[in-house]
Amino acid sequence: MPFEDDTSKPVDTNDIVQLLHPGRLSIECIEAVNVARKDQATAATYLRSYLLFQFGCDLNSKTSIIKWTDQLSESRTSKLNFFSEVVSFDINDPVSYIGNNNDIMLKVELWDSPEEDSEVLLAEAVLSVATFLSSDNKNLEEWISIKHPEDASSNCKVRLKFNFQPAMYGMLLAKLFSLSKIHPNYKDIHATLSLKYGGQIARSKTARGDGETRYFGEEELILWIDKTNWFEDLLIVLCSGSNVIGVHEGTSILPIMTELNNERENLAFHSPAEVSRSLSKPTQSGELQVKFDFLRAGLLRVKILEGKNLRGDDFQSQVEPYVVVKSEGKASVLMEKTLPWKVTSSDPKWNEVLTMMVVDHYMLQLICLYRDGFANSEDLLGEAELSLLPVYKTGIIDTWVELKYKNEFGTTVNAGKIHLFLDFTGEHGTAFPQRQSTIASYDDKERLNKRTIALEEPTETNGTDIMLSRRKIQTSPVIETKEKMSSTPSDYDCGFSNEEIRTAFDFLDLDKNGFIGAAELRHILVGMGEMVTDEEIDMMISMLDFNGDGQVNADEFMAMVSDFDPSRDDFEPGKSIISPPHYNNENDDNKGEKGSADVEDADLLKRDVKRKLFSAMVSSKSEIPYRRERFFKVAKDVISFSEVDQGSSRQWRANIQDMANLFSLSAEAVETQDLFRAFTTNHINKIVDLRHILMGLTNFVSGITNDEKCSLAFEFYDERKSGLLTLDEIEQLLVGSHLHQSRSAVLRKAKMVMSSADAHYAGGIRFEQLKEVATKFPNLV
Repeated sequence: MPFEDDTSKPVDTNDIVQLLHPGRLSIECIEAVNVARKDQATAATYLRSYLLFQFGCDLNSKTSIIKWTDQLSESRTSKLNFFSEVVSFDINDPVSYIGNNNDIMLKVELWDSPEEDSEVLLAEAVLSVATFLSSDNKNLEEWISIKHPEDASSNCKVRLKFNFQPAMYGMLLAKLFSLSKIHPNYKDIHATLSLKYGGQIARSKTARGDGETRYFGEEELILWIDKTNWFEDLLIVLCSGSNVIGVHEGTSILPIMTELNNERENLAFHSPAEVSRSLSKPTQSGELQVKFDFLRAGLLRVKILEGKNLRGDDFQSQVEPYVVVKSEGKASVLMEKTLPWKVTSSDPKWNEVLTMMVVDHYMLQLICLYRDGFANSEDLLGEAELSLLPVYKTGIIDTWVELKYKNEFGTTVNAGKIHLFLDFTGEHGTAFPQRQSTIASYDDKERLNKRTIALEEPTETNGTDIMLSRRKIQTSPVIETKEKMSSTPSDYDCGFSNEEIRTAFDFLDLDKNGFIGAAELRHILVGMGEMVTDEEIDMMISMLDFNGDGQVNADEFMAMVSDFDPSRDDFEPGKSIISPPHYNNENDDNKGEKGSADVEDADLLKRDVKRKLFSAMVSSKSEIPYRRERFFKVAKDVISFSEVDQGSSRQWRANIQDMANLFSLSAEAVETQDLFRAFTTNHINKIVDLRHILMGLTNFVSGITNDEKCSLAFEFYDERKSGLLTLDEIEQLLVGSHLHQSRSAVLRKAKMVMSSADAHYAGGIRFEQLKEVATKFPNLV
C-alpha cells in the first residue's frame, strides 16, 4: 500500500484528497502545435523554445516546485518537437500542495528564447493535477490548450503524457546470484548495496569461486525505504578487497515497488571514474545477475492514551513524562515519541497517535521517560515489551500495559501502567510479520472481519491485556462417555477401567519415561489435525501439573479422566506418588496462577524462536553443526571470556559481536541477529547473558549428561563458589534451560527444585542434591 504520513497539515475529507499519494509525477513533453508569438501569424519565424512547469503554482514561491525542459526545441514552423523529454516531480507530501481552491494546480508555460539573454512568454495554462496523484494513473496523454495572457484568440496546444508512480515504505531486497565477465586476477570480491546519496550500506559476503565467474549463493542484501529516500537511485559497488573495481548506478527504486513479480536481471558494471578517466571510454568490469523484490509495509498506529500511577508518590512535582515506542526489524529500527506531559500528576493524559510503517517487526518496546524540571535531566521511569502478533491478527487492540523498572537495590518492581490503543492495516493478502519464518503471521482475512465488528459495534474496554494470546481452551473432560453424567461426583462413572486409562496414558507417553510432556502432547494433537499453539499446550499441561515439574504423570492423568468435572475450581488429583513436597510460602506472588491462560505471549514467542534457532544449530544441515565436543569448546571459551577482568566478578554479558565470535557465527547473519534478539536481557544497552544461551543449548546437543549439565550450572551460577545454589541462582539457571523469561513460572519451578532437594543446608542446595533432582525431573535442568 502507498504509505501515509500523519505529520502533514490536517486533511480535508473530500474525494480528491483521499486519492492523494506520495510519489513521482512524470510529465513526458511530446510536441506543441499552432505556436506563435503575440500579434504574429501562425506561420512563425524561427523559434527556440522550452516548456516550464510550476507544481503548486497557486501557493507561495517557497512551496511550489519549478522545473523545465533542458533541450531547446528549434523550429521555423508553428510546430515544436520536445523529443519526449521527461520532467519529474518527487512529491513527498501532496497534501501540503493543496491551494485555496482545495486542489493542486500545475502551471504550464511555453517560452521562446530567440537570443541568449532574452526570453519571451508565448503561452500558458493552469490545470488541476490532483487526480493524477493516484496509484491508478499511468500514461495519461492530454492535449492542453495554452494561451498568451494578453491574447485570448491564440489556439496553441501542447501534447503531454502524465505518469504517476506511487511511493511506498518497506524493505528492498536484492538477491545476488552470479558475477560474470570479471577479470580473473581480482580476489576477495564482494558487493555493497546503497542509495545514491549515502545512508544505509548493505555488504555481501565474499563471492565464491575464481576465474571470470563468481557466485554469491543467492545472498540477500536489504535496505529500508521510507519517505527520506524512496526517490533515490540504487548504487551497487563491486570491490576486490578494499579496491573499487566496478560501479552500477541509475536503477530506480519506484518500479521495483509496484512490480509484483520482478525477474532476474543482469546489471552491467563499469570501471570507477578514476580508472575510466585515463581511458578513451568506460570499460565494462563485470555483469551481476540480481533479482529485486519489495516488501510493502503495513501501517501501525499506536495511540498513547494515558498513564496511571506512574511511580506513585515518587514523582509528583516538576516531572514531565513522555513515551517512546520502538520496534526493531532486520533493516530498520523504528522509533516515535509523544510530547512531554507538563501537568503535575502521576496520571498523565497524552492522547497522541504515533505511526509506524512495519514489515518484519513483531515486538514493540514501550519506554516511559521523564524530564526532571529541577535537575534539567532525563531518566527512565519504566519500560515494557509486548507482542504485535495479536494486533496483526485482529486489527484493533485496546490494552493496559504494566511498566517495570529496577530500583536502587536492583529489584524489578512495578512502575505503573499505560493505556494503549493499537490499530493496524496491511496490504491485502500479505501476512504480517513478513520474512519471519519462525514467527506466526496473519493476513487480512480474520483481521478485516474483526476490524469491521469492532468499528460497527464499539464497546467500552476494561483494558484487556494483549500481551496474552486469548484463544479459549476447552476444559471439559477429553474422554467422552456413553452414559449421561450423574449429578453427584460419587455416582459418576467415567466408563473406562483403570487398565484402559493406563493404556491410554502409555499410548501418549511416547518416550516411555512415565510422563507426558509438552512435545508428546503436541505430537499427538498435530497428528489429529489440531492446530495448537505452545501457550495452549503449556496451559493444558499446567491444568494437571500439580507438582510443578512441567509434566503430567500417571496419577494426574488418571485423576483427570476419572473425575466428573476436572474443570471445576476445586479439582485436585491428590498427592502423586512421585510428587515432591510443595514449597510453601504465604507471600508467593504466584499463588492462584495455576491453570491460568495468562501466559505472556512475548515470552512464549521468544521461547519458540529459541527452540527453532537451537534446532537449526544442531541440525546436520548446518554448515558446522553443534556436537558435544564443539559445545564444550565454546563453553570453555565463554568461561575464559568471563574471567578476563580478574579484579571483579565474572562478566557473562556480551554484545552481538562478542557472542558471534565466541560461538563462531557471523554477526551479520540473520540467524545470529535473531538469536541475539531472542536472548537480549537489556533492550537499551543490547546485551545477552552467555550462560543462558549455553544452558538452553544443552537441551538440544546430544550426548550431554545430566551430571554435566549440573556441573555447568554450578560453574555458571555459583558466583561466590560457595558450593551452594541459592534460590535466586536457581532462577537464573532455569531462565536459560527453560528458554523463557516468565518470572512467575521460573520462580515456581525454582522453589520446587529447592523443595524437592529437601535441603537441610541453609540457603541453597549442593551439587549432589541438584543431580538427584535432575535425575528425578530431567526436564527441569
